Amino acid sequence: MLGVTVPLVVVALAAVGLFVVPRVLDNQQAASDSSATPSLSADPQAVPEVGNCYLAFISPEPFNPTAEKAERVPCEEQHTLETIAAGELTTAPPQMSSDEARQLYRECEQAALEYLGVPWRSTYTWLVLSVPSRAAWDEGAHWYRCDLMINRGFHQTRPDRTTGLIRDTATPMTCLTGHTRDGRFQNIQPSECNEPHDGEVAGVLPAPEDVTDPDARRQRIQEECRGTVREFLGVATLPSDLTFWYTSPRADALEQWVVCVVGPRDYSRSVTASLRGIGSGPIPFA
Repeated sequence: MLGVTVPLVVVALAAVGLFVVPRVLDNQQAASDSSATPSLSADPQAVPEVGNCYLAFISPEPFNPTAEKAERVPCEEQHTLETIAAGELTTAPPQMSSDEARQLYRECEQAALEYLGVPWRSTYTWLVLSVPSRAAWDEGAHWYRCDLMINRGFHQTRPDRTTGLIRDTATPMTCLTGHTRDGRFQNIQPSECNEPHDGEVAGVLPAPEDVTDPDARRQRIQEECRGTVREFLGVATLPSDLTFWYTSPRADALEQWVVCVVGPRDYSRSVTASLRGIGSGPIPFA
C-alpha cells in the first residue's frame, strides 16, 4: 500500500494504441441493420464484410494472428467477435509488435469510436486486430479485420459470447471492486455503484506518444489523470480522503489507453454511490 505522500496506485498493464478505411466505415450503417444477415458463404479470401460475426477462441491479447480460423455465424446467434471495419493487406500479415500492427490497430480504434460513440476502453468490450496466418496469406487471404468483443472484466480476462449487435449490448465501465497488494490494485471486478465499491472510472485518455522515457511517460500520465479526476469530481483540488490510480500501458504495446480511477485513499474503506460531480459535498463512504 502506498504512503500518504503518494496519492495513487499505478497498475502496469502488459497491454497493448487510431484511422479506418473510409469505404469500410461508409458501409457500417447498412451492415449494422439487424434485419440484414450477411451471407455465410462468402469467399474466405475476400475482404470480410463489416457486420460479420464469428465464434473464435481469443487469447488475452488485442491481436489475433489466425483470423481465418474463426467460424462465421449469424449475429443473432451467440458469437464472440463482431467485425466493425476491414481492409486489404498490401504486405504479409504483420507481427503484433510491429509498426504496421500499431498503425492498423489505431485504424481499428477509430472504427470502434465511430461504432460505439465513445472510446472502446471506457466500455466492457475489447478490441482485436485480426489478421490471417502466413499460410492463409499465401493462399490469397490478403485482408485484416477490426473485431470487437464483449469483455466482462477490467482487463481482457473474461471474454464472453453475446447475441445481436455489440453496440446495443456494450455497457460503460463505471464502479469497481478489488484489493491492494504491494501498492497495486488487483482482482478488479465490475460493481454496482449503489453497492460498496473501491473505485470508479473517472475517464480514459490516450497514452502520450511523444514521450519515450518511462519515468517522464508515467509523470505525464499521472498529471493528465489527475486533471481528469478533478474534472470528474467537479473540484479544483483532489479531496484529502480520495486518491486515484491508473493503468500504464507499455510504450510498445498495441492498446494505448490510460484508464483513470478514483477511490478512497484509505484502502480499507469503500463508497456506496457514484463520485461524479460531488464537488465539495460529503463523500459517500460506506
